[in-house]
Amino acid sequence: MIDLSKTIEAKSDQLNADDLLGGPRILKITAIKAGGADQPVAISYEGDGGKPWKPSKGMRRVLVAAWGADGEGYIGRSVEVYCEPAVKWAGEAVGGIRITRMSDIKNAIVSPLTLTRGKKTPVTIRPLDAATKKTLTIEDRQKKTLDLIYNAGVNITQEIENAVFACGTPEQLKAVFESATTKATP
Repeated sequence: MIDLSKTIEAKSDQLNADDLLGGPRILKITAIKAGGADQPVAISYEGDGGKPWKPSKGMRRVLVAAWGADGEGYIGRSVEVYCEPAVKWAGEAVGGIRITRMSDIKNAIVSPLTLTRGKKTPVTIRPLDAATKKTLTIEDRQKKTLDLIYNAGVNITQEIENAVFACGTPEQLKAVFESATTKATP
């Protein structure tokens, strides 16, 4: 397999949502620095290539809710981030980086996330344990997707199995999962 995900990364001085179009990424934090007024925090991570993650205010709130306010305590911990296409800026959906899992938490946490002024939605952050800190291969993701379809109460037919194993990206797997589970919903 030829991995094209590195060829679609944005040319920027920071991690962007577009850099995560190939799927989620686990960031092991190596340093944290104060930034400017618009982006007050820059988080370096293993293999960042000089492109730190500059989390949004909502994601900084999640970090503080989970790990506390002392940013130096984040060093050595890991977060799994992904591209959320629905994130808006100036009223337009432009995509943004969201956290889905974090190390060093025992249970899932629910944190309110501001969508627009006066409108919040809860986000659930799951634990990222040592066994899951590695990035999943597409084959691992295919098997996991079949498990999720089965656990949703869908009988896995040869057609569904073939569709899952034909997928080469997390987005394609998500589409097959949604299609299989939607058809099964009465």
